[in-house]
Amino acid sequence: MKKVYSFLLTLAVTPLLFAQAPPQTKKPWPALENSPNYNEVRTNYMNYLYSLEVESGLLGLEVGSDDLWTKFMRWDYIMKTRVDQYGNYPKPAVLFEETNRYLASHPSGFNAGERAASWEPVGTAEVPGSGGGVGRVNVIMLDPVDANTIYAGTAGGGLWRSTDLGGTWVPLTDNLPAIGVADVAVDPSNNDIIYVATGDGYGYEATWQADQDFWGGQYSAGVFKSVDGGTTWAPTGLSYLQQDLLIIQRLIVHPENTNIVIAATRDGIKRSTDGGDTWTSVSAAHCYDFAFNTIDNDKIYAVGDRDVLMSTDAGASWSVLEDNLFGTDDRMSIETTADNSEVIYVFGPGATIKKSSDGGGSWTSNTISAGTNSYYGYYDNVLGVSPQDEALLFTGGLDIARSTNSGSSWSRKSDWAGW
Repeated sequence: MKKVYSFLLTLAVTPLLFAQAPPQTKKPWPALENSPNYNEVRTNYMNYLYSLEVESGLLGLEVGSDDLWTKFMRWDYIMKTRVDQYGNYPKPAVLFEETNRYLASHPSGFNAGERAASWEPVGTAEVPGSGGGVGRVNVIMLDPVDANTIYAGTAGGGLWRSTDLGGTWVPLTDNLPAIGVADVAVDPSNNDIIYVATGDGYGYEATWQADQDFWGGQYSAGVFKSVDGGTTWAPTGLSYLQQDLLIIQRLIVHPENTNIVIAATRDGIKRSTDGGDTWTSVSAAHCYDFAFNTIDNDKIYAVGDRDVLMSTDAGASWSVLEDNLFGTDDRMSIETTADNSEVIYVFGPGATIKKSSDGGGSWTSNTISAGTNSYYGYYDNVLGVSPQDEALLFTGGLDIARSTNSGSSWSRKSDWAGW
């Protein structure tokens, strides 16, 4: 608290530091429209911290603004490098647009594929401990054809592939201008065909706000497709400008008719029947997760933040299977299992597991025991079910938890702070 007091006591002597007129907000570059100005945000927040200390800190009361100060300065450290001289934030699509512009004017530089460069790493390669510092992995997927191949999609570092069960990894999307990957889907009949949903699908959506703010990484540039195992990529018919402020949270390929690709997006469920060339909107529901029925792949389940949906025609149309499953609105995850095609699990609000053993006709509930750290509200909410044992479940939040009895009891299987 002392460092904050000394800083704010200085402000008490010179309060006009934050009372000066707002800076100019010209837009010399492609700026984000209708957005707060960085300088104004900084001034307002610093004045807010100052008012807290004037009201209570100078009287010897602890108001906890150390934490407020630390969090704000983290944001400030990052954002001050991303605004122009007037404090304007850039458009989310500026990287994408500038890359395309450069490609159009320098095509020869990219036709030759990877180019040699005289770079070498500096500093330590040691991974930070006590909770990380290495960034987020949004999705890990096993190749449906080659059991030795694993894909990992990251929040800001693109798509990576390992062909030796995770021993070594290579990046596949370094030439894509939007390097966040929310999900990856591989054609089970031809694993040279790969789809990626760009953007950070696990960012936090403030859906209660009028502008539905997105507290996460990148907005999506749409779905990209590779037909040569990830060597080259092309946009599909589901393409966005990042200033559209859209997100893709899940992407699946039909196991039998692999021309059918389905995406769960912020503005509804989108479906393609021609391998991504064209897409149609098949539901206005904002969903986060899909699961196929393990016997009838034309039967697909989906969950958003309230209802369980079902399609019986390979995603062409959707209906509500269970309305308001948890009695409160929050993000849900859904899983099925090959051990019993009638079993459906949903993981959602209040660290609760809902199970149906009759295809969604009725549901039972179990709450994950406290202390597992396997539920982290909206942000980290992942569910896995064994394909061989319908009672074996895994959930992921801050940590991983395991249940061997359909969720009646749980054991903590990881320690995020000790990694």
